[in-house]
Amino acid sequence: MNRSTRGFSLMELLVVLAIISAVIAIAFPAFAKYRETAMMSQCQAFVRQIGLGCANYAAANADRIPNYAVNAAPYDNRWANVLAGYMGLVDGEDVVGKTRLGCPAYVPPTVGTGTNRLSYGVNFPGVFARAPVTPPATPDVNLSGGARMGNLPSSVFLAADVLNPVDEPSSAVFHPGLYPLTDDFDGDGVADSNFSLFRYNGFDPRHGAKGGDMVFADLSTRVVSVSEWLADQGGMWGADDLSYK
Repeated sequence: MNRSTRGFSLMELLVVLAIISAVIAIAFPAFAKYRETAMMSQCQAFVRQIGLGCANYAAANADRIPNYAVNAAPYDNRWANVLAGYMGLVDGEDVVGKTRLGCPAYVPPTVGTGTNRLSYGVNFPGVFARAPVTPPATPDVNLSGGARMGNLPSSVFLAADVLNPVDEPSSAVFHPGLYPLTDDFDGDGVADSNFSLFRYNGFDPRHGAKGGDMVFADLSTRVVSVSEWLADQGGMWGADDLSYK
């Protein structure tokens, strides 16, 4: 009995390769979309954890969230370090992105040589404020902590995705009321950044066209577009003074 030993012809191989290529071409965009959705979901979970840290801290500190920082070395009282224990972390380094609370879509800019760049930042200065090095002669409400959680409208954001080119373990989204939007970063004819800062005053729409993640005073999270942020949609910026103290 004779057995055929004929292999695949060149044409048959080309057909198989064409089918495989077509399947890959169809599946890759779906995979990329799934990956982006997964990263956004993880990012929102992380930024919400910062909001929960604020709520936990406030519950133990007369309803106040921490200061952004006390402007004095060794700077271990920055918001990330202060909130770490209220988020189940060891210290502020866990928030930098080297371990558990780094946005999976964050790509640190190639500025400086350090690694202390948080992928999230807080609403500065109306919600988180910087306390001075030396207490002034006249009592300053900043020294007693940041805003009171109970005074914050639910629409005001606490923290968001940020682009942080500064080599330090702290970061913020800077309120346009104090840092006016004077430059057109993206060239669309609309002023969107302060000339002395970086794009969008620190807000980073790193999740593509959808925007960046934010957590609000009511601990809800959502993706916010640049246009929504520029328009102060729903009053998300909040006050730029001591109104919430």
